[in-house]
Amino acid sequence: MTDAPSTTPPKATTAKPPAPSAFAPLRRPVFRAVWIGNLCAGLGTWLQNTGAGWLMTDLAPEPAMVAAVQAAMLLPVFLFALPAGALADIIDRRLFLIASIAVQAVAAVILAGLTVAGLTGPWTLLAFTFLIGVGNAMSMPAWAATTSELVSREELPQAVALHGMAFNGARAIGPAIGGVVLATVGAWACFAVNAVSYLPLIGAFATWKRDPASVPSRERFLSAVRAGIRYVGATPPFQRLMIRAALLFTFASAPWALLPLIVRERLASGPETYGLLLGAMGVGAVLGGLVMPRIRALMRPDWVVASGGLLASAGILALGLGRHPLVAAGGMFAYGIVWITSIATLQVAAQLSLPSWVRARALSLYQVAFFGALAGGTLIWGWAGEVWGIAPSMSAAAAGGAVAALVGLRIRLPTADAASALPGPGLAVPLPRAATTASAERGPVVVTIRYAVPKEKTRSFLRLMEEVGRCRRRDGAFAWQVLEDMQAEGIWVEMFALERWGDYPRHAARITAAEAALFDRVAGLHHGDAPPETHLYLGPTAMR
Repeated sequence: MTDAPSTTPPKATTAKPPAPSAFAPLRRPVFRAVWIGNLCAGLGTWLQNTGAGWLMTDLAPEPAMVAAVQAAMLLPVFLFALPAGALADIIDRRLFLIASIAVQAVAAVILAGLTVAGLTGPWTLLAFTFLIGVGNAMSMPAWAATTSELVSREELPQAVALHGMAFNGARAIGPAIGGVVLATVGAWACFAVNAVSYLPLIGAFATWKRDPASVPSRERFLSAVRAGIRYVGATPPFQRLMIRAALLFTFASAPWALLPLIVRERLASGPETYGLLLGAMGVGAVLGGLVMPRIRALMRPDWVVASGGLLASAGILALGLGRHPLVAAGGMFAYGIVWITSIATLQVAAQLSLPSWVRARALSLYQVAFFGALAGGTLIWGWAGEVWGIAPSMSAAAAGGAVAALVGLRIRLPTADAASALPGPGLAVPLPRAATTASAERGPVVVTIRYAVPKEKTRSFLRLMEEVGRCRRRDGAFAWQVLEDMQAEGIWVEMFALERWGDYPRHAARITAAEAALFDRVAGLHHGDAPPETHLYLGPTAMR
């Protein structure tokens, strides 16, 4: 006798698909070529920094001039990051990257030639270092925004981590190679090697065939800059991301400020120990990149960043209080793990939450916040080390970092919802269409939407409209308001304005699924047989 077949349906599996391996993005030929180019360029950058710093000690050995070399590399980030982000969003990102990297290569070639000819003075060195920094600052937003085009969404965390591993690996061995080149050939050779190191990266981007759908729309430069600022200003989740980054790296910047003094004074050691500690950080960063998929599978991004802050604090404490090089190396090893995992987690959260049209601009502002926290924190902890001493300063940084990590848990990172496209059905209240054509430069454009709202629903309507205003500004509106009609009870009018007629189709195309759902909720509060009444107005002259 056989058993009757079971009529119970099999249970649906809820197991999550395995996370991509740490090296999964390298299976993609374009990403692999870009990654190799990034590694080569990173080595060249560290040779450049080593050669420039050493050469300045010969040309002008004053501490202020030596410190000015690093300032010349970082200052362009604050001056050019936002303009660079706007350009990367409105012109071909691939060509923009090639041009920015080429600027760095040409500047390094000229500096090498001047140096070998004995024509480089301290101000010449600073000028060309600044020019290389300008090229780097111009490429950074485009570089960050490009990674999501080279890999799938699932592989993006690993791709960001791999780039971080390449950078930190170059950091670990680049200064040592630079020291050998300096001792055997001279500073000019460091600059020449740096110039050559950009060629693989230029070649990788030159062979990249972008998706035609990624071609940017034609925006004016200044309008694009203002749109990027408005987007971030009207997006609280992205602002929270910038705050999390600033909280973490203001305290985590302490080792950068005090590491040379820790080696010299607390450990009573020399350059060899300094190199050992930098190498320990590099090893920690590489290991962090390798275990990144496992960490993301076990913890939410908010907890990854918070745990990273706590681990960084432990590493800072060991570095500041330890009297043995191995204890300090252990602290830098932990610090390196945090450096890659936290930066990668924040960077991925930023990229996945941003629509493609504003990605480079918003990332440029994130980078300003990131580097601002590093630079500001370095100044703070450098001053504290001089006034309080090394151990108290590092202890204060560790304690502050731990508190900031726990406080940061209440500042949630953004999700990917903001970047999702508008679904097929469209909007419950479509934006009005023009009956005639007009020049793209005419403006401003004013849109009004008239709602009939029952008195008992007014409070809910106005509460939702506050978020609608943020959505309109995110998508390009420079003005927004909701007004009550004082001649008709229960009538409310939403009004928003765009700079130019050419911005109107862009505004409609930028509406995301999350925003459309919000607009649908507002439309659901409208009362009456007819849908909300819409009107479209255009100024008579071209906007300047």
